[in-house]
Amino acid sequence: MQVGILDIAYDGGKVTLKNYTAMPVNSAVAGDQAIQKLINSFKQQIDAQLLAADHLSYDQVIGETKWDLTDTAEESPLGNMIADSIRWYVNSLNSDKNDPSSRVVVAVESNGVIRDSLLAGKTGKITAGDLFRTIPLGIGVDNTMAYPLISFYLYGYELKRALEILTSVRPIKGDDYYLQISGLRFTYNPRRVIFDRVTDIEIGSEEEGYLPLDYSAPNKRLYRVAANIYNATFLKEEGRFTYSMLDIVPKDKNGRAIEKLSAAL
Repeated sequence: MQVGILDIAYDGGKVTLKNYTAMPVNSAVAGDQAIQKLINSFKQQIDAQLLAADHLSYDQVIGETKWDLTDTAEESPLGNMIADSIRWYVNSLNSDKNDPSSRVVVAVESNGVIRDSLLAGKTGKITAGDLFRTIPLGIGVDNTMAYPLISFYLYGYELKRALEILTSVRPIKGDDYYLQISGLRFTYNPRRVIFDRVTDIEIGSEEEGYLPLDYSAPNKRLYRVAANIYNATFLKEEGRFTYSMLDIVPKDKNGRAIEKLSAAL
């Protein structure tokens, strides 16, 4: 990254270029002391008011990467990591190993809430502040940072409808509608009629293998899904914007519709 320094002169109603320099912006450039002091004060506020409760601090290293995890308009390593993390986290805290139906099968994150990349830099270290910049939006019901995670159950055909958002809505409305997904893979034909472009879906993972998903209407098996409450609300409301063609109804484990998604936290 560079910053351009432009020296110009104004004389007799004319603007003249005197000099132009491209200055690299990196760790070798000392920060302005007054600005750095202000930044440090904000970090201290964030630590005290938000991170301390979770035994974290803004500059605390909590992970490492050997390569840049970039935010792209398509499927991305960063998006995969976030979606995989959601599925792993909910399963590790809120599932019964003796009850396969309690495990999260699919996790979803939309590009619209991913706001920055995780760059390896010189050290490869990832701090709490880095993660906050990546997914900074929302606030929990307990005033913690970011949108809270919820889980709910969908039928197979509703999973297909969610994927049709990616195949049909995203090309029209933009890349914010691209869904980063953990726990399934699918095939679609962009030349098919809108909202019916997905042709095959498989549930699973690279480690455990994949199995075909029966997304026909008669299949009443429920699949547990995890997402933040913002994306879950979006999935629930999508039917209203598509004249019910993409109706998705979040349900509890017994198949009853969840009226208030906050009840699924």
